[in-house]
Amino acid sequence: VQLLPPQEPEKAVCIYPNLTLGESLHGVVGACLDDNFLIQVNPAVSGWERYIPWVLAHEYHHAVWGYNYYFLKGNRGQDLLTTIISEGEADSFAKEITQETAPYWTRALTAEQEREQWAALKGYLYCEDSMELHCRFLFGDAKTATPPYTGYTIGFNIIQMYLKARKDISFAELADKDAKEILEASGYEASEYDGGVRRE
Repeated sequence: VQLLPPQEPEKAVCIYPNLTLGESLHGVVGACLDDNFLIQVNPAVSGWERYIPWVLAHEYHHAVWGYNYYFLKGNRGQDLLTTIISEGEADSFAKEITQETAPYWTRALTAEQEREQWAALKGYLYCEDSMELHCRFLFGDAKTATPPYTGYTIGFNIIQMYLKARKDISFAELADKDAKEILEASGYEASEYDGGVRRE
């Protein structure tokens, strides 16, 4: 697997404490702001240092992916499928770079939950990724019984299946592919439980 190309200019990485972060996030979260990264950590969570490299790799992928999607291709928005695919790519890239055990948010659903949530999510795949949909499927929503990190888990599983089928593809090439094309080629929808198979 080839790595992503470097982007210019050099990026700034800002690290701040956030004592509200819990075990499910391993005490670390990140955000990509243009070419710069904001990393928040809770040093009270045991082992938080272990996932700093993962989060940095994840956010670096977002920076490169966003440059390609918005600047080079001229897109002005994205649908929900594109969002979960980009998250799956970022976590798969981080897994390849760090060789670390995948964090909780990539395996947050049981097989049954994944089947149920995929059935719910399918109706919104090509809808604009509004704040309401984004928060529901990425961070959870009690009103709709959507577990936290649903989109992260499903996106990660789609990309992992795609990479198993296309072992020759680089992450740079993957970042250039259309989300619908990736979903169709992954075989995720045709898997034994229509997307509910555990793959790790």
